[in-house]
Amino acid sequence: MSNTTPSAREAADLAGQQLAAMPDSPVPPAIFVNVADIPWSSFPGHEHCAQFKLLRIDPATLGHTMLFRYRTGVGAHRHLGEVEILNLSPTGHWSYVGEGTSGPGDYTYEYAGSTHVAITENDEWGEALIISRGPLQMINEDGSPGFVVDAFAYYHAAAANNAVGHLPYPFTR
Repeated sequence: MSNTTPSAREAADLAGQQLAAMPDSPVPPAIFVNVADIPWSSFPGHEHCAQFKLLRIDPATLGHTMLFRYRTGVGAHRHLGEVEILNLSPTGHWSYVGEGTSGPGDYTYEYAGSTHVAITENDEWGEALIISRGPLQMINEDGSPGFVVDAFAYYHAAAANNAVGHLPYPFTR
């Protein structure tokens, strides 16, 4: 066994040979998105404290992936599907009242049905990558269920901001 690592060119050649030997695949090619070109859109009903860049919607499950910019004010909400969050803020922290705190680079997993209020340590915008497998239900001040924000709500808000051109069919105009 050799301890030499192939050069980038050798690795690319080998990968090309392996791909050429594989049967044709009905799977479409990877989608590459320049996130910097997507404008920030306002989070429905919470324009003062939440913005997003919709990166993907799964047409089978309506789960969605987004960059999310936030600060205190979103209020109580319930996740109707599992959620994964990667805190991308270089210095900011956010927390769920009574649960825990997320700092720079931290990962958070939320179970479907979890209900909480998010707060930030100051009024500066934080940023996170969110992978959500279901809608978000807002909770009214009296504790009753509020409006639901699902993949379609995010899509329509982003479309109104001309921020969906990168999404593949069926989520294109």
